[in-house]
Amino acid sequence: MYPSSSYSTFQVNPLQANPLQVNSVIGDYSVECSGRSLQDLDEQQHIQTHLLFVCDYLAAVATGHLSTRQRLNRQHLIRVLREYALAGEFPQHDSPVGALRQPRFIDHRGVHCAVGELIRHTEGPALPEQINALHQYDYLPDIAVPDVALWAQDHGLSLEECAMIQPSYIDYDQILKELCPWVALSKGTDLEQRTDALRRFRDQRLKQSASGRLLVKTYYKAGPGMIRFFANHPWSQAPARKTLDLLTRNLQ
Repeated sequence: MYPSSSYSTFQVNPLQANPLQVNSVIGDYSVECSGRSLQDLDEQQHIQTHLLFVCDYLAAVATGHLSTRQRLNRQHLIRVLREYALAGEFPQHDSPVGALRQPRFIDHRGVHCAVGELIRHTEGPALPEQINALHQYDYLPDIAVPDVALWAQDHGLSLEECAMIQPSYIDYDQILKELCPWVALSKGTDLEQRTDALRRFRDQRLKQSASGRLLVKTYYKAGPGMIRFFANHPWSQAPARKTLDLLTRNLQ
């Protein structure tokens, strides 16, 4: 849980939707309050940090204006949202969105976004599916389905609070490819078909330990500089490709 000072004096201040931040209302304020750095968080941790902050914020807001039924419904949703955040399974994009974040109500695997999951939990699957059919990639203020406002009111939430919950997502694998020097080096060569071995090693071995995850983050942070170096010094590309050839042969 965040220190109470993180949210007890926090005023929701709607922002112009920033496609680089996790939420259109509070941006990455949750990360700032957590004392962590975006560079230290993977995509799952980034979304979890946001949702858990919102849980604490919603629990701290005065609810004297709500009926007893609305307060109980609201408390229940906060518990459901916290469980959803801790479970750590969030929507993904299955088509390139580049370096910009974008909401997704229900993804190609059937995973619901946070607001979609809250609605599904209380109302069943029909309303989330209706919203998804019309507004799969929309921010909540642009979702023109009247039942959403009625649902929010019944559960003691304002539409602004619902928008504060809603994360946006990034095509993380595509970003990693763009930052990966080995992918850049292998393009148009026989090595291009063998970089999958490196990805499997990254995901199945390196990411399974803290030191391995740190190595992966360091590699991608250095990626743009390495790509520029290879581009500016063509003589370096041949030995680098030989190294890549040896690595992928050993990993296959």
